[in-house]
Amino acid sequence: MQKYPALCSGTYTTSGSQVQFEDTCTWSADFDWSLKLDGTYEITQYDDTLVLTRQQGNTTVDIYKLKKQ
Repeated sequence: MQKYPALCSGTYTTSGSQVQFEDTCTWSADFDWSLKLDGTYEITQYDDTLVLTRQQGNTTVDIYKLKKQ
């Protein structure tokens, strides 16, 4: 069963240069959990682009780049 895009609901909070997303949905075991927007991300802004980066240890695991149109 296709579950993409993984749309649901949740909350977020910001603190300094970080944003914390909390997915409040229940997902089945066969779901690809890497599709969720969940966890703590570092916020960086370059000109018209907002970059959200999530690390696990020393490894970057997610990068979202949002460009203003």
